[in-house]
Amino acid sequence: MISGIGIVVSGLVKAGTASVGDKLLLGPGKDKMFREVIVKSIHQNRDTVNSVKAGQLACLNIRARGKNKETLNRSDIRKGMSIIYTIKNTEPVWEFEADVVILNHATTVKTGYNAVAHIGVIRQAVSIIKMKKVLLRSKEKGILRFRFLYNAEMIKPG
Repeated sequence: MISGIGIVVSGLVKAGTASVGDKLLLGPGKDKMFREVIVKSIHQNRDTVNSVKAGQLACLNIRARGKNKETLNRSDIRKGMSIIYTIKNTEPVWEFEADVVILNHATTVKTGYNAVAHIGVIRQAVSIIKMKKVLLRSKEKGILRFRFLYNAEMIKPG
């Protein structure tokens, strides 16, 4: 939060465009819900711009949008959240499957093992809840099912 300005978020525009005045959705929050926000201003390389497109890094000054005078606080935002146009065909997930190669590990990896998943900008602790094999050791492959420990996340297949 910048004094006198409000909430400013930054990141990479992965698809589409974002313009000043756009009504977007920020989330998912701890409750798997998205909050309506409006873009007040956009900065790119310390210059004010009217819009940004896919592939560009930008800072967006956002505020809550709603009828009941909602406010947006710093505590409502965490690393790994997304700002999107619509939630159609997108659902935050608690669990996901991944094809994993154990590069180097001192012991064995099995169901119940906790690790940190790095998926794009998402960094969160996960627990292995299901494996095709009983154990995995260094240089072995497997398909594992993980569960996020703290928040549901938006991840795309592939």
